[in-house]
Amino acid sequence: MKTIQEWFYTGKDYEEGLLLLARFSKNRVLLQNLSRKKMQLKLEYELNKIAGINKQSEVKEPVKTNYSTIPRLLTSRIDPKDLPEHLRVLWEETAEKYRLSRGIHEQLKLMTAAGLRTPLIEQLENYRKEIRANWNVIDAWVSEQNEGVQPVKIDEKRISANRKYLSEGKKAVMTLFGAIRAKKLEAMQRRINELLSAGENFAPENQKELEALGLVFNV
Repeated sequence: MKTIQEWFYTGKDYEEGLLLLARFSKNRVLLQNLSRKKMQLKLEYELNKIAGINKQSEVKEPVKTNYSTIPRLLTSRIDPKDLPEHLRVLWEETAEKYRLSRGIHEQLKLMTAAGLRTPLIEQLENYRKEIRANWNVIDAWVSEQNEGVQPVKIDEKRISANRKYLSEGKKAVMTLFGAIRAKKLEAMQRRINELLSAGENFAPENQKELEALGLVFNV
């Protein structure tokens, strides 16, 4: 999503401005009023106030960005085939949220009924937050692969704690979704890796249940 300052230099599209206002302002009444009736100057004033831009001072024009390429550039950071299964699922969910966001944005452009824009704008903001949360989980995994994990002392206490974490995690993860689920599974995978590196074995049925969640035992 554009920053407020970039918005001022790239056409000041009204719907994009409303999205920015929904992102940075908690004033729902203001957002509803601006959604029902197009008030370009009022919108610019509110965004100006949030960004702290002084129109009377000289502001250098930022480097233009081709925003249509942003999703492609983001997904080029890593080949999704290199991700573990639970993160590939998260990757696919993120791609779907990008698609849904584009659809809502196009719908907003065609919408003429007053008062109907607000829930769509709020949904777009929810998608933005979910996409960012998903990327944070994937980025953490990529960083861990590049930098490695700090060694942990695997003693009897740690082994017992890991087994308990996995046992409870199998139940807990069934009620989780999106980035929260992926983050939980990633933590469970670390416990499995620790146990395997310590020479621990898993009961076949237990291992089968964990593998069904997308966890792997090939350390």
